[in-house]
Amino acid sequence: RIPWQVPARTRNRNIITDLKMQPKKQLRVHASPDLDKLLKTWEVRGERDDWIRCLQSQLPQQLWTHQNTLTNYQVWVAYRMASQQLNLHYEGERPTDGCLLAQDVTAGKVTITHITWGCERVQQFWSRCVEHWLGHEISSSRLEAYKSYISSRVAPPVSDRMRRVLLECYGKWNKDYEDALGRIWWSLCSMGYALLWQIRNQVVHEGKKWRAPQQLEHMWASCLRQISAVARSERNKPATRTNGLRLQLTLDCYVAITIEAEPPDSPPAPAPWLKRKESALIKRLRKFQEAIN
Repeated sequence: RIPWQVPARTRNRNIITDLKMQPKKQLRVHASPDLDKLLKTWEVRGERDDWIRCLQSQLPQQLWTHQNTLTNYQVWVAYRMASQQLNLHYEGERPTDGCLLAQDVTAGKVTITHITWGCERVQQFWSRCVEHWLGHEISSSRLEAYKSYISSRVAPPVSDRMRRVLLECYGKWNKDYEDALGRIWWSLCSMGYALLWQIRNQVVHEGKKWRAPQQLEHMWASCLRQISAVARSERNKPATRTNGLRLQLTLDCYVAITIEAEPPDSPPAPAPWLKRKESALIKRLRKFQEAIN
């Protein structure tokens, strides 16, 4: 029960504010015991799964941002993925179902990590994103090196080939183009999450069938179409016209880059946030827990 009263010394102008804060304080007190359990669950999962740990390397404000690019649904999926709140259960579920999308009964229990990374069809999409980023083919073993960059939505180092392509097309390379590429990477990852979750729900709840090439082309075309729409919208506004034009020019180079054979060069170094003992999201939740105790 919430005591709808304030201390006698409270100023008149602060009474309404204090009354509004009381339900929040009560909710925080009741939530404290459950936070202990949640933190332990996240820590155990993060230790076992790098994909989850990198998802949780983002702070809440980073997970909720849309950068004038994402829909509310896409932001919601990204946040729910990081906080492990997507519901995987469905009516008629059987332990032997495996991955219904790829018709793989050997996949075992399907998790968020499998839906967004482990499935062979999913890796085809991420491979295409990385190949256009690098300008050459990429093997499944080398794709693993980009896993942390995909799950954290942070762009890997820009390849020398991409720099050369932009220089040849537009005569210069600067940080603005690098920022535009980073925005494209962030958008592809965010949109990819939402599309994968949407396709999974269509298969599980509606019985829809997706062929592997059909799914790949659908996801690729949907992402590019949305980013192009964002660039076009920004070009139509005087305040963002330059950013919109640069985003479209960079996207054109990203899409049109010729995919060459895979070179023998080494993959990028592991993302620095993998070395941290505690992910940013867990650290933020722990601070919140300490504040309400």
